[in-house]
Amino acid sequence: MSARHVALFALVALAACSGGGEAVPRDRVATTITSPASTASNRDSGVTTPTADKPVATSVPSIVTTTPSSLPDESTEAALAARVRGFLAARALANAGPTPNPEDPNLAAWATGAALAELRTEAAQRRDSGQAVRPAEPSQATARVGFVEQTGTAATVSVCRIDDGVVYEVASGRVVNDTVGTQHLQLDLVMADGAWKVSTITRLQRWEGVAGCALAEADFPY
Repeated sequence: MSARHVALFALVALAACSGGGEAVPRDRVATTITSPASTASNRDSGVTTPTADKPVATSVPSIVTTTPSSLPDESTEAALAARVRGFLAARALANAGPTPNPEDPNLAAWATGAALAELRTEAAQRRDSGQAVRPAEPSQATARVGFVEQTGTAATVSVCRIDDGVVYEVASGRVVNDTVGTQHLQLDLVMADGAWKVSTITRLQRWEGVAGCALAEADFPY
């Protein structure tokens, strides 16, 4: 196992012990993007209402371990990272104003299976509630990727994402949620139609502001 992967696992263990973030236990972890502890502080949850963020648990699920034979080369890691960023960009566009579009064809180009279904549900909920998401000005949003495992046509990656998108009411312009948060995610990808697509996304931990995994860039090199 490389020093970088050891550092990644150390980061997860440290976060679980430090109490510095909001963690989700294995039996509560979602296999898609729609199981936040509080919809007010997490834009990965469809319609947002102003409520207080509450911790959910005290442990972090373990990340898939790797062996030298399962590690991809640098070009494969970079390709997976590019697909992750494309997936996040397509999701943002589907939830953008003036009208979120759950049928945006870009979603199917970057996601499949449960992840695709959840993205469409999220965009439909925003549209039906009269809400949309726009970038913060200025924006701190980033997504850095750390490799976990890839075997054949399946892969799992670890993602550190700073999310500062602004949820607002389209008709009035009223801001519903403009909090900044850092998320540690695990994304599963599969090769479908000749391209890597995200099939599930699991939220491992969340911190208020730019914190947590965002302070460990060496563990998320892509």
